[in-house]
Amino acid sequence: MVAFLREFGVAKLGTIIGVTGAVLIGLLLIIMRLAEPQFSLLYSNLDYEDAGRIMQTLDSAGIPYEVKGNGTMIFAPDDQVLKLRMDMASQGIPRGSSVGYEIFDKMDALGTTSFVQNINRLRALEGELARTVASLKSVTSARVHLVIPERSLFGEDTSEPSASIVVGAGSGRLMPAQVQAIQNLVASAVPRLSTTNVSVIDESGNLLTSPAGQDDQGLFMTTVADRTATFENRLRTRVENIVERIVGPGAARVQITADLDFNRIVQQSETFDPDSQVARSTQTVEESASDSETAASDGVSVEGNLPDADLEDPNGPQSQSAENRLEEVINYEISRTTKTETIEGGRINRLSVAVVVDGSYTEAADGSRSYAPRSQDEMDQIRSLVQSAIGYDQQRGDLIEVVNLQFAQVPKPDATQGEGSSFSLTKEDFLRIGEIAGAIIVGILLLLVFRSVMKSMSSGPSSVAEGGALSAEGAPQLTGPDGQPMTPEQTALAQQGAAGPVALPPPGNDIASRIDIAQIEGRVQESSIKKVGELVNVHPEESLSIVRTWMQEA
Repeated sequence: MVAFLREFGVAKLGTIIGVTGAVLIGLLLIIMRLAEPQFSLLYSNLDYEDAGRIMQTLDSAGIPYEVKGNGTMIFAPDDQVLKLRMDMASQGIPRGSSVGYEIFDKMDALGTTSFVQNINRLRALEGELARTVASLKSVTSARVHLVIPERSLFGEDTSEPSASIVVGAGSGRLMPAQVQAIQNLVASAVPRLSTTNVSVIDESGNLLTSPAGQDDQGLFMTTVADRTATFENRLRTRVENIVERIVGPGAARVQITADLDFNRIVQQSETFDPDSQVARSTQTVEESASDSETAASDGVSVEGNLPDADLEDPNGPQSQSAENRLEEVINYEISRTTKTETIEGGRINRLSVAVVVDGSYTEAADGSRSYAPRSQDEMDQIRSLVQSAIGYDQQRGDLIEVVNLQFAQVPKPDATQGEGSSFSLTKEDFLRIGEIAGAIIVGILLLLVFRSVMKSMSSGPSSVAEGGALSAEGAPQLTGPDGQPMTPEQTALAQQGAAGPVALPPPGNDIASRIDIAQIEGRVQESSIKKVGELVNVHPEESLSIVRTWMQEA
């Protein structure tokens, strides 16, 4: 065996072994890679505490996983992702870095001071609010800080509580309405907390709410823009639904610009109606008086100077007086109307609507399409429908333009491309296909190398050393009378039908051996020339083609 390997050649034997080993190792790696399970995203945006809990749970269950994104992303086998999420949700994982009311589950109430109880209560409230805010669809993470001042028994002035919230929205942006909802959510969960004392910032440090004590002009302007855009989109959708039902899907484009008034107006009016009088009270005073007197005598006498003298003369002239007075006071209540009217913002000052409608097309027999504009009657009907859809008011100054223009023709996508896109192959699918194709190619190469090695070993080391290839018939190597293997010339001469074994000169006479070998080589060459001549005579055209090929190669 040692002699066989030595005659085979150390260099070629090492090359064959190295190539075979490399191919086997590559094939083994690809098979191991294909045998690995496919991983899908289990959780992302994890903090280190939650990532550690999840990894510990997976290790205890013996489930393979991958950690990426600096420990913030964990991948698990694709067929177990949903089950793992439900199992971990039942265990409260992930629960974030915040601590909720579970902080009171394992506490000894007897050995805990009131200070620790208050701190734990504040931590639990902050943690629960952070979890609630982070559960919103547009929020990826949240942290809440509360400042709740202690109430003093003898203090008159008490500070108001405040809150600070840090939210992460990923690559998106929180709308003002969402920020206001977070403010109201936190303010409703903390006693005596006002929404003006709740500050919200994003993960980049941008303030999303107005500072306390300042005006809300910036937030109001953002809200006005959002409300205007929402109103315009609602009207545009309404008009497009009507017009596209007439001209066809994608054959109409609508743009609406709305001028809205967001001023809030409060009006108070008081109206008096003089024709509507009601007697509230009536007061009547009636007086009657009469008086009669006798006229005194104008003469002077002794009787008039006596004491207790009666100067009146009953028989003299008398005077009488009478007085009647009637007073009536009537108080009337006049009808009065007091009216307070509040006009909220959002009134429409003016609407501008632009509608572009495509024409109609006729399909020809050769596949070409001819364009035809729409009639004026049809355009007038479309205009009337648009006016009714938006609530057109001419006194308000609304403007509507309905125009018929030909749309730009977009080339249709190739049907083969559409069929190819239905597979929806992902990047992982292409990598998987590449790995399978690589494994097949490596397997074919390994088979070819193994077959070449087996042929080389079956032809013997001498054949490989001399000719570098196997014999055409794959026959075993012939030996001479001395037991030594024959040379290729001796083997060819023996196969040509030479009678009897080839007689080689005894080993010792070198000159005779060389002469005999030369004679044998001459016979072989002569026989080869004869065979070539016979082939040329039998196949002249093929021989001529071979000669031309040799000349071109030369």
